[in-house]
Amino acid sequence: MRNRLDQNDYAIAHEAIRQVGAEAYSDEVYHCLSGGEKQKVLIARAIAQQSPILMLDEPTANLDIRNQMEIMHLLKRLNEGGKTVIAIMHDINLAARFIDRYIIMKQGRVVKTGNIHTIFNEALLSEIYETNIVIERDIHNIPYQMLAEK
Repeated sequence: MRNRLDQNDYAIAHEAIRQVGAEAYSDEVYHCLSGGEKQKVLIARAIAQQSPILMLDEPTANLDIRNQMEIMHLLKRLNEGGKTVIAIMHDINLAARFIDRYIIMKQGRVVKTGNIHTIFNEALLSEIYETNIVIERDIHNIPYQMLAEK
């Protein structure tokens, strides 16, 4: 097993850094980065592993809206390029915009699996989140915003 990095390793790392938009702080010390910058570095590290499956827990945590959109577009491109992307997300609005297949869980148990049309219905989401959910849809009947009613 080798333990030295070669030029190819550096090229892979730099490409992952570029993909997540972290070039500006790639030479910084990790613990000095902001929460959002750390999140992007962690995603770059996962991408650099070049695994066929990318598993992420809250990939957009600590990111502002612009960076959330950049990361979700990147994950979508990676998926369209053949990589399996599994993301645990609590932001159902962001998930509705980018994710193709869903596994809805509650208290560690799978409640339902499916696509956007089978998962995003008010009765199911109201049950899962234990509050009344209203789904606003676009002209193609695609959910684009879920709101908890007061």
